[in-house]
Amino acid sequence: MVAEVGEAPQAQLPFPGLGDLGLVVRHKYLSLLGRLPQVQRHEDLLDLFPDRQYRKRILRSVESYCPRKGDGWVLSVQGDLGEVPRRLIPEVRSRIAGVLQEPRIVRRTVM
Repeated sequence: MVAEVGEAPQAQLPFPGLGDLGLVVRHKYLSLLGRLPQVQRHEDLLDLFPDRQYRKRILRSVESYCPRKGDGWVLSVQGDLGEVPRRLIPEVRSRIAGVLQEPRIVRRTVM
């Protein structure tokens, strides 16, 4: 399956002057997929998705379509032609699960 997101004419944009919202979302999504193999903590994605709940929701969504260990397939997502495809493999699913785990230690300073 191949899907293409083209740039919309300025007259069709919901918020003229902000650019094409679809292309902004596409860029953020591809950036996320490119970073996932190296992400250690959900804070590593703060610059892409500052809102914690939104970030967790997006990660859960991506995790849901990553293959599980032992599945005989992978999902590759590519931006423009010629770009390196981002591969969603079982290790990425495991990485996301680790990122989504809540910390078990809470630090507080009592004065």
